[in-house]
Amino acid sequence: MSRQDDILGPHPSKHPVFGTWLDYEDKESTETSCVRTLSEKSVFDEVVMEPFAKCLIDFHYSPASIKALKKRFEKLGFKEFSTYYAQSRKLPRNVNTRKGNAVEVLMTEYSLAAIDKPDLTYAHRFRYNPNVDQSMKGDDMLIVDFSDESRPTIYIGEAKFRKTVDKAVLEDVKMSLAKDKMPLSLTFLRDRYENVDGNKYEKLDDTYEPYNSYNYEAYTNGNYFKMGGKEQKKSFTLGQDSSWDEKFANFNIEGKYNKLTFKVGKMDGAGNHGDFDVKIYSEGQLV
Repeated sequence: MSRQDDILGPHPSKHPVFGTWLDYEDKESTETSCVRTLSEKSVFDEVVMEPFAKCLIDFHYSPASIKALKKRFEKLGFKEFSTYYAQSRKLPRNVNTRKGNAVEVLMTEYSLAAIDKPDLTYAHRFRYNPNVDQSMKGDDMLIVDFSDESRPTIYIGEAKFRKTVDKAVLEDVKMSLAKDKMPLSLTFLRDRYENVDGNKYEKLDDTYEPYNSYNYEAYTNGNYFKMGGKEQKKSFTLGQDSSWDEKFANFNIEGKYNKLTFKVGKMDGAGNHGDFDVKIYSEGQLV
C-alpha cells in the first residue's frame, strides 16, 4: 500500500466516472511531499459529462431548492420563470468562478470516491454563496468521516485551476495546507447539523466540560466575554474575584489530542488584581 493509499485511499479504478476517465500515478513520497497525479485516459464524453453535470447541480442546489424551482416554473411559465431564476440562481456566469467551482467539485468527488467510507459528509458551501459570481472564502474542500465513533477524521483541500502545471502554484497550495489551523468551514458545516443531526453536531462541536474545577465559568451557546476588545466565544474564565486562591479546571480529553493551542489574557473590565501564572498539566506533569 502506498502512502497515498494510506492518507486518501486507493485510486477509485472501479468508479463509473473516475475509473473510466482518469489514470493515476503515485509519486515516491518524502517527509514533506506525497503526490498523486491524475491524467485523462479517455475523452470527457457523455459517459463522464452527465454524472459530473449532476454533481455540479447538487453542489449548488439542495434537493429542496430544486423542488421549489420546479414548482415555481410550473406556476410562472418559461418567460416569467426566466426572470425569476436570473435573480435567484446559484450557478455562476463568471468564467473564472465557474472554472474554480468545477475544480473544487472534481476534487471533492474524487476524494469521496477514494476515501470510500460509509459515513462521509461534506460542505455544500456553494449553496450558501451570497454572491454566486465571486469565489467563496474558506476551505475549497472539507470532508468529515464519521466512521470512527470516538473521533471524526477531517479532510481539507485546496484547488487551483491552471491550463498548465505551475510549480509555484503547487508550492503555494502545499504551504497553505501545511499551516496548523482549524478548517475555516468546520463551524459552517457543524451549524448545518445543529437542528438536523444532534449526534454529528456534538462530534464536530467537541466541547468538554471540566470534571473538577474551582472559580471556573464557561462561555458557550453564543455567550461571550471580551478580551482586548474582541469577543471570546466558546471560552472560559478562571476566577472573576479578587482572591489569591488558586483557580483551576481539570479536563478529561480521552487521549484524542496531541496538541493544545489557546489564547490567554485578562478579561476586559476585570480590574487590576496583580499578576498570575498560568500552568498546564498533563497526566499530573507540568508541561
